[in-house]
Amino acid sequence: MRCDTVAARQRLRRRWYAEGWYADRTVGRCLVEGASSFANRTLTVVSATERRTATLGELHVEAQVIAGALHHLGLAAGDVLALQLPSSLEASIAYQAASLLGLVVLPILHTYGAAETSFILRESQARALVIPRRWRSTDYAESLNAFGVLPELRHVVMVDDDVPSGVIPWRRLRDLARPRPADPRVGADDVHLLVYTSGTTASPKGVQHTHNSILHEARSWARIVGSDASADFLQPGPLANMSGILASLLRPYLLGQQTVALVDWNVDIADRAARTHQAVVGSGVPFFLDTLLQHWSHAVVRPALRTWVTGGASVSPDLVAAADAVGVSVVRSYGSTEHPTVTASTPQDPLATRATTDGRQIAGCEVRIVDDAGLDVHPGGTGEILTIGPEQFIGYRDSSLDALCFDDQGWFRTGDLGHVDRTGLLTVTGRKKDIIIRGGTNISAREVEEILDLHPSIATAAVVGAPDDRYGERVVAFVVLHPGAALDLSELRRHFRASGVDRHKTPERLELLAALPRTESGKVSKHELRERLLRQAQSAALFDGGDR
Repeated sequence: MRCDTVAARQRLRRRWYAEGWYADRTVGRCLVEGASSFANRTLTVVSATERRTATLGELHVEAQVIAGALHHLGLAAGDVLALQLPSSLEASIAYQAASLLGLVVLPILHTYGAAETSFILRESQARALVIPRRWRSTDYAESLNAFGVLPELRHVVMVDDDVPSGVIPWRRLRDLARPRPADPRVGADDVHLLVYTSGTTASPKGVQHTHNSILHEARSWARIVGSDASADFLQPGPLANMSGILASLLRPYLLGQQTVALVDWNVDIADRAARTHQAVVGSGVPFFLDTLLQHWSHAVVRPALRTWVTGGASVSPDLVAAADAVGVSVVRSYGSTEHPTVTASTPQDPLATRATTDGRQIAGCEVRIVDDAGLDVHPGGTGEILTIGPEQFIGYRDSSLDALCFDDQGWFRTGDLGHVDRTGLLTVTGRKKDIIIRGGTNISAREVEEILDLHPSIATAAVVGAPDDRYGERVVAFVVLHPGAALDLSELRRHFRASGVDRHKTPERLELLAALPRTESGKVSKHELRERLLRQAQSAALFDGGDR
């Protein structure tokens, strides 16, 4: 990061302390206080086969033991602990244990393949990794063998009793517990959370959040949902995204929120869990809400939920209106891993506001709309969205990426396009970044293209997102083959499985072309490819393979 940008960040930090958004408090300290204040509130984890419940007090007691074990293994403040776990009680315990020691927590999507996971572990210099033995068809013991040399990774803990040689079973951690430092040497402005997100680059980018930025974001929930901030909550998303971290691991201890976390998405289980546990607020990408609405209409039942917070993918106004008709107020918000919540509507806003805009700036945050020269556009004009605020990240793990994303005043260049009307409502209209957002997951088009280029039949390829009512976008590959070569979608799926990347990155549609359209400068004209998709028939009838 340039010196002027560093100076800008320091000025902003002083400002946020002065305005009361920041304080000299760490996540570990807040968890201790929350475990005392909300000891009898519960976290419930629901899967297709079981339901597990523990009180926040019970989880915290166990976390203190695990913190002692991690300390005995040599982990100390500032070290990185990676958690590649689905939603689980163990994930909550491990997160708290790391926070008590002042470790940097690194959640990794449990759907990531060995190639992505090993890159993240290597760049983050993670000292320890916690994984399941198996999830769905993934055998994590086999993944370990594919990681290659990771010199900084000293310990692997597996949530199972049947573990490979050299791996520590989760149960054995209790036997390793020793007294730990009562006050780890960590400050509120030190890095607390490291989350990797796909963007315009082929490799995931490590987003660094401090204790202060994460605590401010967690408390922003109360400013969005108001009196329901501590209401029972349904969390359908994975642990490794920002929503899962906040809803399942942190907000319960800050706000007394009682949470029901789903291990995997199943609409019947989700609706039953919401009713059983009287969850009245939920959050997740539009796909989750869409399937719930279909379930409610077929079952002719009224939902237990009354508020749903969504974002991260295109939100259809019709979806918001349909939810409103059955008594569920949809709240749209705008943000990213780098700046989790920038704007939001509220349940009390008119339907038109909630259905067609992304709301107003939340307290402490600011938005600018600029043109290609970086100059502010006129009110209502469309341009790139720049943001600034207390829950903004402090930079990437690879600091060479920072110069492109921050300006000299500390504003974050989102790469998204939008406009702000005269009443302060933001509407996001598109993206400058070459990414595809499928079901709330960022997919780098470049990364998918690089994998396509490795296939022996492919001469050149380009990837774009096709609009989709359920997932927001789906991955479409436009491919030019070598002379005499052949390729179909099943072979393409096999190729991507062999590459070891997240299955969501596999193209769901294959278009064979004689040549890719190009601009005068020779670059692939992705605008023309997107226009081609829009001119074709209804997208749902064109995708082969359906939902994965």
